[in-house]
Amino acid sequence: MVLAFGVILNLIVSRYEPDVILGAMQIGAVVTVVMVAMGTLNPDFFWEVEHSLFLGLAVGLVVELFAWIVLGSHPGILDWIVALIFAGYIGLDWARANDIPTTLDNAVDSAGALYVDIINLFVRILLIRGRRD
Repeated sequence: MVLAFGVILNLIVSRYEPDVILGAMQIGAVVTVVMVAMGTLNPDFFWEVEHSLFLGLAVGLVVELFAWIVLGSHPGILDWIVALIFAGYIGLDWARANDIPTTLDNAVDSAGALYVDIINLFVRILLIRGRRD
């Protein structure tokens, strides 16, 4: 998983200037720390919005595919929406990691889920910042 994401991330990041990448990393780190804190302090909130996050992500991806294929464009607002959804998933996956039994398998699964969330958040922030700059 790490190798596949590394290759894809390298292809994406290579299109941006270093200052845009650094800014996206900084914003992503702050959002991650905030969402981890929220997932620790209020895990029940994330359990309540779990289905909404899934539905929002599914609808967002369908709309994004429709816009690319049919309309030939990419509305920038979708990047903001998906970034917010992945921020929510960081909090949810952190809350889930703290709620499940402590085993090696669960630790690997939780780390993988958080890794995917953080990488997706970073890519969306990179798209937003790259479009702005």
